[in-house]
Amino acid sequence: EKAQNLEVAIACLQLALEVRTRERFPIDWATTQNNLGNAYLERIEGEKAQNLEDAFA
Repeated sequence: EKAQNLEVAIACLQLALEVRTRERFPIDWATTQNNLGNAYLERIEGEKAQNLEDAFA
């Protein structure tokens, strides 16, 4: 269940970044980027190295 919740969270956060752009909402963008990075760090699915790379991207 945790794995699925993280996948949903990642998808939602990626969608949120389409609205919360750095230019229009810099604080919200930064918060969303931080949350997305944390989700990738906790991610169970996929390769650990790729998840770490995505977390810092």
